[in-house]
Amino acid sequence: MWLRGGRELIFLAPPDRIMATDISTGDGFRAGAPHELFRSPEALRDGLAVTGDGNRFLIVRPGELQPPQHLTMLVNWQNEEER
Repeated sequence: MWLRGGRELIFLAPPDRIMATDISTGDGFRAGAPHELFRSPEALRDGLAVTGDGNRFLIVRPGELQPPQHLTMLVNWQNEEER
C-alpha cells in the first residue's frame, strides 16, 4: 500500500511481519532497503489497511468458525412455470 505522498510503501511479509520501504522517483524509481515496522500477534491471512499518513493500521483477524445454528433444505421444489 502506498502512503499518501508516494514516498513510502507498506507491505506484508508472511506470515506476520509488516514492512516498509522508502521510495524515490527523482531520477527514476528507487526503493530503499525494506525494514520491519512491527509484527502482528498472528499470521496475516485476511488483510491489512493503513491510513494515508501511516500512523494507524487495521489488521483483519480471523474470527472463530462456528457451525450454523440451523439449516433449511427444500427438496422437490418446482418452479410454477415448469408445471
